[in-house]
Amino acid sequence: MEVVVEKSVAEAEFQRFAESWDVDTDVLEMSEDDQQGFAKVKRTLLRVIMSGNLTIDEAGNPKYTLRYPNMTSLTELEFQVPVGGALLEFDKFKDRENIRKIMAYMGNFTGKPDGVFAKMDTRDVKICQAVALLFLATT
Repeated sequence: MEVVVEKSVAEAEFQRFAESWDVDTDVLEMSEDDQQGFAKVKRTLLRVIMSGNLTIDEAGNPKYTLRYPNMTSLTELEFQVPVGGALLEFDKFKDRENIRKIMAYMGNFTGKPDGVFAKMDTRDVKICQAVALLFLATT
């Protein structure tokens, strides 16, 4: 991975995003399991910020430029804080359909149908999942 954003700048951008989305980043108040999950997601997002593929706009919303676009019509995704109704997406699927649930939720974040994520390269999907999981885990 080529670094185009210094780690200290990426850290500041991550923190600005977290504050804008009201994500709790106080690891001292987290359980050990939550700390490990948070660290993994944060590491993923820092890496992609450092590569220049994830930027944070003026409002604190992430914009992801796909690293492995395989659909000519989709090269970037803009995320926005979902409305409360997005949580209803989880009720549409059975308990064993966790991937479908998270993809539907990612669709709400981006305004894209969840089927878009099923067609994306998995390496790009995991970045989208990191944004969604960070928000879900801290609400």
